[in-house]
Amino acid sequence: MAGATAIPLIYLCIRVAELGFDGVGAILFRQRTADLFLTTMAVTFGVAITTLALGLGTATIVSRVKLPTPNLWWIVLALPVAVPSYVAAYVLVSVRPGTTGILPTIAVISLSTFPYVTLATLAAFRRADHSAADVARSLGASELRAFFTVTLPQVLPAALAGCLLSVLYALSDYAAPAMLRTQTLTVGVYGLFAGSLNRGHAGALGLVLVAVALVFVALEQWTRRRSDRRSAAVVVREVPQLVLGPWKTAGLGALVLTPVLLVVVLPVGILLIRLAGGTRYAQNLSDLASAAATTLVLGLVTAVIATLAALPIAALSARFRHRWIRLVEAVSFLGQALPSVIIALGVVFMSLRVFPSLYQTLPMLILTYVVVLVPKSIGSARAAIQQVSVRLPEVAQTLGRSASNAWWTVTARHALPGIAAGAVFVMSAAMKEVPMTLMIRPIGVDTLATELWTKTSIDAYSAAAPAALALIVVGLAPAWLLSRAARG
Repeated sequence: MAGATAIPLIYLCIRVAELGFDGVGAILFRQRTADLFLTTMAVTFGVAITTLALGLGTATIVSRVKLPTPNLWWIVLALPVAVPSYVAAYVLVSVRPGTTGILPTIAVISLSTFPYVTLATLAAFRRADHSAADVARSLGASELRAFFTVTLPQVLPAALAGCLLSVLYALSDYAAPAMLRTQTLTVGVYGLFAGSLNRGHAGALGLVLVAVALVFVALEQWTRRRSDRRSAAVVVREVPQLVLGPWKTAGLGALVLTPVLLVVVLPVGILLIRLAGGTRYAQNLSDLASAAATTLVLGLVTAVIATLAALPIAALSARFRHRWIRLVEAVSFLGQALPSVIIALGVVFMSLRVFPSLYQTLPMLILTYVVVLVPKSIGSARAAIQQVSVRLPEVAQTLGRSASNAWWTVTARHALPGIAAGAVFVMSAAMKEVPMTLMIRPIGVDTLATELWTKTSIDAYSAAAPAALALIVVGLAPAWLLSRAARG
């Protein structure tokens, strides 16, 4: 799998080699590149801090405070996964025309991706060893100190794995920053690809994105090693919950609901208003149904393949600290950080030279999806496997089971919620993917995302409303599955 995810990097190196050192230096050390880099760093760090705060905050409230209908909150917190960032950006511009800049971009991307942190952390809370916090309190530690010193370190690796996905998404996202006129490196790469015959210039900027992504992956790996959760225990008992008064409970519930209202309920309301303006789908629902079916099938197939490809990398990364394993994991994460246009062009470039018959076919489109989205599965599966005690499969082997049987029946079984959550993350992201689908899809094949983007690109917002609403509705299925997987 790491070999497949390295295809875009190979393509970048080939394009950059065409420039030579002088050409690369001219691109990298100009003021425009510095401005793009600083803006990208501002957006990326802003998204990292915001998603980590939102994810840990909402997960802590839902898991540690007794709220009414507890299972419903898992579903509610998964709903933002159904809303593409570019839909949220469009809604923001519709509500406040002229909205541009770094802060709105951070807000839009964070609201669309914080469930990566929330659901991974919720699942980690359920697998954490809460008896250790009881011991800390019995030794005189306060409730708050026991949480920060004992419980939080157990769930932090899962939260950071989700945060890494949000960060890589922020690095690679083009649609939302472009709509909000935020000049990031990805926007600059797209501009160079569209406006220049020499794609080596865009390749040089793409290598900057690769370097930034590797830094964030290495930082997450370092933090994970510091947490030293290799022998974490599985669930000992239910998460202890606090019973608060009705006003405090209502206030915390409203606090958890606020980001969901902003990124789900508000966009749906705006789109319904746009729908009232008229659309061609009012007379042709079959096209909408066909696009929805194609979207679901592509998402499901991609999720299955990406999960199977991610499991070996996630299992090795969770149990071993060898430098080669870390390198393979880091390379596998590159696809999530690069702009989709570079990945699509890299896959096309290699396929035309090796398997030309695959050009503009569904297998090629699915392969490209997998290259981009497999990090979502690796991060979630690795965090789940990491929290399963290494002693459990060892005990199973002493009882006569083989190593592979013990892994599948013990380790994989306990880690299944995290593995399934990663698969649903992949499915949801594949259903919302736009640039790669436009470039690689077979002629005549449309998805809800391409229908939406085609209409919004010509400012036909009323005509785009049905596809946008259908995309959100179809996305509710993986959101519900994601909540089920995270609950385990």
